[in-house]
Amino acid sequence: MIFNKEIARGNGGDSKPDIGIVGSSVYTSELWAMACNYAANHVGVDAHPPWAPNSDYTMINFRHCEHESLMPLRFRLHASRFQDHPRRTSGSS
Repeated sequence: MIFNKEIARGNGGDSKPDIGIVGSSVYTSELWAMACNYAANHVGVDAHPPWAPNSDYTMINFRHCEHESLMPLRFRLHASRFQDHPRRTSGSS
């Protein structure tokens, strides 16, 4: 992956500089590519089982969790507060 974890974490570890929508999209795309590649490829006989700490599945799952924690809050769906917006009916514009 080309995503720079040091930029996302920041020097102090507490603050996360905003990498912008492009940086977030690149990281999301790379993560999805890893997951699709894993799902599309046949697992060999010598591969580690998915529950093993060093398996491909575990690494992709770890990256997914890491991605959720590094994603800037303003790009997360729960931060959009959809429940606070008025509901639209099919007849209104």
